[in-house]
Amino acid sequence: MIVPKILCKRARSYRSVFSSEGADRVLGDLKRYCRGGQTTFDSDAHKMAFLAGRQDVFNRIVAHCALTEQQVAQIEEDSARAEAQQEHYGG
Repeated sequence: MIVPKILCKRARSYRSVFSSEGADRVLGDLKRYCRGGQTTFDSDAHKMAFLAGRQDVFNRIVAHCALTEQQVAQIEEDSARAEAQQEHYGG
């Protein structure tokens, strides 16, 4: 399956970028800017949607960086197993 392979490659890329020197400062800035860990509520529905979009980007970065190498390897293994089953059963 192509999606897990893409996810694994992407997760490794995110971890590579966000584990480099200065990454903590960048992530801290993004957390503040994107309201990481805060509510996005605003009485203006458009502003609230905008803030939720910012927060979604931050959450995506954090989620990709949080995947451990073991989790990535497990995703790859599960994907390979599913592909083998599909081939075996003619799927």
